[in-house]
Order: sequence, then C-alpha cells, then structure tokens
Amino acid sequence: LGVDTSKGLGNDASNVAVVRKANMTQIARQVCEFNSLWISANDLHPWVHAIARLYQTKEKGSELLQQPKIAIEVNNGGDACQIAIEKMGWRNLHNWVRADKKIIDEGKANFLGVLMNENFRSKVFGHGVKAIKNGLIDVDSPWLMDEISTLEKDVEKDRIDHANEWHDDRFVAVGDNGTVVTSCN
Repeated sequence: LGVDTSKGLGNDASNVAVVRKANMTQIARQVCEFNSLWISANDLHPWVHAIARLYQTKEKGSELLQQPKIAIEVNNGGDACQIAIEKMGWRNLHNWVRADKKIIDEGKANFLGVLMNENFRSKVFGHGVKAIKNGLIDVDSPWLMDEISTLEKDVEKDRIDHANEWHDDRFVAVGDNGTVVTSCN
C-alpha cells in the first residue's frame, strides 16, 4: 500500500493505493484506491488499517496472516498516520533507504516511511510514467487515469508535475509503495 497524506482541508487529497506486485506471469496492477480531500494525515490511519487488513494473505503452509507492506509518505504530518499504524500493531512498514547508496539494503534502514524529497519524487514520476507507457502496470481507476492525463513538464521547476487545478495524489500513492519504481529497475 502506498499512502499519500494531506491536511484534509479540501485542496489536496489523502490517498491510499493498493498495488499487486508483478511476478513472472503477471504485471503489477492497481487493485484498490481510497481518496479523500477531507481526511487529514491525523485521521487517515483507520482507513489505512482497514484497507491493509483486507489485503492480508495466509502465509504458505500456515494459518498465520501476512501483512502487506505499507509505505506512508511521512512529510507534512504523514508521520502521525505512520505512528498510529505502528500503535495499531502493524509491523510491515516501508524502511526508508536513500536511493544514492551504493548498496541498497532495506535491513540497514533506520527510518520508517517514505520521505518525499526532490530526488525520490523524480524517480516516482519518471519510473511511474515509464511503467504506464510500457504497460508494466495495469491501472483500472478512471480517476487515476484522468490524473495521469494532466501530468506535464514544468519547465520552471524542471520536473513532471500536475497541471494547474489538478492533483497528483493518486499517482504519488501508487509510486510511494515502490511497486512502480522497482518494476522499472
């Protein structure tokens, strides 16, 4: 699950995206999304927890449930959602590893969540656009497709961004979970 949080004031959306990982026989696929302009990072954790519980699976040869990984963007108050999810007993959380390390080892990470900085944002958008163009991820949401159609090159910021009066929250949530980024490496 990728989680993009907001302040819940109606001008930016909190979003949860569930993406099934690619494997040898199927490409990655967006299977669920939740989007609200009115739910803040402080109030998003029950929604994230409920959606994550829906996607638990039994471990092979066991009755134990395996938690899907949750990657929560912790910028701008998202850490409140992250902390609440941890308090609810969720243990399969994204370990932040800087992408500029020579050896990327999630086991050596000392930070939970997704820290959206310009470097990571560039990777999310670049790899995300590539994955969609090359058919490496199936997207079923008409709202996500509308959002993708508004992405444009912002020359002043030298990056891909959403057009004026549009959002990129769904796209970022899909990218936050790392499935899009890792599917192109």
